[in-house]
Amino acid sequence: MNKIYNVLYPDGKEIRSTWFYVAFRALHFFLSHLPSFNSITAISFFAALMSLSYSTIAWVASVRKGVQPTVSYGPRSATPKAQMFDFFG
Repeated sequence: MNKIYNVLYPDGKEIRSTWFYVAFRALHFFLSHLPSFNSITAISFFAALMSLSYSTIAWVASVRKGVQPTVSYGPRSATPKAQMFDFFG
């Protein structure tokens, strides 16, 4: 939330992380008092959209940045088993 705020308002007033924690906890407090899962269907839908948006932003940013000359993209491990675990990790 702090990063989003800084991106949207680069010249805005600095807000301590504590206030973002309080806002996040207040939202969770509200959601915990809803009567059933049926009442949070819309919230669940928007959460899924946000998750897809975050993934898309990360993917687009990495494609836009491209291959970096100072980064090694080769396998870190020497054995095939270790390379498989590195891939899944």
